[in-house]
Amino acid sequence: MNNLETALAATMFMVIAGTEVAQAQQNAPKYKVGDHVEFSLNGACLGAPYAIPTKGTIRQVNLGNAMNYVMDLDPEPNKSPKTVSRPIYTQECGFRILGGAAPAPIQYSCPSEPPAGPVSKTSAGSALVFQRVIYDSAKEAESTHADVQRVGMSFQIFEFGQPYINKITEGGLRKDASLHLLMHDGAPLNETIYPIKVRYTKCIQRPTWKQLWVIEQNVDCFKNRFGDWACPVGTGATKFLTQVDLPN
Repeated sequence: MNNLETALAATMFMVIAGTEVAQAQQNAPKYKVGDHVEFSLNGACLGAPYAIPTKGTIRQVNLGNAMNYVMDLDPEPNKSPKTVSRPIYTQECGFRILGGAAPAPIQYSCPSEPPAGPVSKTSAGSALVFQRVIYDSAKEAESTHADVQRVGMSFQIFEFGQPYINKITEGGLRKDASLHLLMHDGAPLNETIYPIKVRYTKCIQRPTWKQLWVIEQNVDCFKNRFGDWACPVGTGATKFLTQVDLPN
């Protein structure tokens, strides 16, 4: 190799080495674990038209092949805790430090017990009896999932409407004008119907996590043709006010 070739080789080496150093410096993490940051969830630069500004706290800074930040998103009401990752190279315009710590995690009350004791055919109608009937129905529905360990429930609203006797209506119309002979076609003739507005929290416990629901709906409680208390969903839309997945 002559002097010219040696000089060219040295120059090429210096260019490559300089490029690698520049890339390493560019990819060196600017943020550390515990930093509260705003970042773009889709990698666009903050302030760009298509950016998705998101706030969170860095829980991991991964180097090597991963080269990413892992963030716990700031808690939001009625949303499950979420963790996301973004490549470190997006820090150039897609991250900025935020002053102060992240908001405290939202504390949810997840009941672990039934709302009342067991119900039998001889139980007199009452708020506690009907709450247990609603619970038993929910527990039976969840029992189809093999990983469900426990179901708890608590009531925040339990408002009785005007009870009525299930009669055959004039003209074959129900209260809502639909074509049925009985005022409530799910209940026996001459049975007392108890309309109730409820809001309850249901907590479904699994081995490593739990699911919390807050549900508001109307139910109609009565004794069915077998003599058991039943509280099926009544008229009006069921409102799912909260559904979050929580760690144990």
